[in-house]
Amino acid sequence: MKTKRLIIILTIVAGTYLLVIIGKGLLLGHYRQKADVALFLSGDYKAAIKYYDKLISWRPNAAGYYFNRGDAYNNDGQYDKAISDYEKSLKLGIEDSLQAILRVALVAKRQGNIRFSKQYFHKLLYLSKNKKETKNEFWAANYHLGQLEFKEKNYREAINYYNMAHSTDPTDLEIYHRANAYFALGKVDSAQQDLKQSLSFVKRDFVKKNPNSHLAKCDTCSFPFGSKEYEFLTEPKKETIIQTLANFSDDEQIKDLNNKLKATEKNNR
Repeated sequence: MKTKRLIIILTIVAGTYLLVIIGKGLLLGHYRQKADVALFLSGDYKAAIKYYDKLISWRPNAAGYYFNRGDAYNNDGQYDKAISDYEKSLKLGIEDSLQAILRVALVAKRQGNIRFSKQYFHKLLYLSKNKKETKNEFWAANYHLGQLEFKEKNYREAINYYNMAHSTDPTDLEIYHRANAYFALGKVDSAQQDLKQSLSFVKRDFVKKNPNSHLAKCDTCSFPFGSKEYEFLTEPKKETIIQTLANFSDDEQIKDLNNKLKATEKNNR
């Protein structure tokens, strides 16, 4: 009789424990969906932070939650907390460690902390060098180090970094900034050549948003070399997935996907 009672008690305990585990798993999935929708779709970064707070309280060793909360803090302008979360994700062994290192460097750059930013960009440079699968990170390290060296008036070093970025993955972004460095060295012909090659690409988004501006009405017009506005055309933009897709609204498939994402966002409010 005692054995039978013990079996019943153990069965009840095991069943209760299983229900708790299942319930916690469902809650984790629910909050993860809420957090991801707020971060990636709606751009409600304060809500995303709140949801990731809850997720981290349940799974304090989940590196990905810290990384994503770091993105939410970053987009919300809470830069010190963003860096702290990215570094925490690195300590916990996040799989995509190079992206976490890049994020730390970019946030420090945005804060104007050049020394700290360069430290992380150099770390990224070392870890991504000569690896085909990390070409994007290697390009980013060179590109941003070029900008930082320019700010410190190390124009030749800036050009060297832009050249390395261009040899890794040629784009008009580094060419545009290399033009500024050439001009600072008095190499006006080289500066004008680089500007002519890159200008139409880098000012495309600006023209689209400001069709009546002077820059939009003049194909060869740009902000002056050395001006604070010169970098404005290549400043990164904060966009949610929905906002990004809206830029391709002429494509029917993209339009359909955009509508589905909006529906997902609405259902998760």
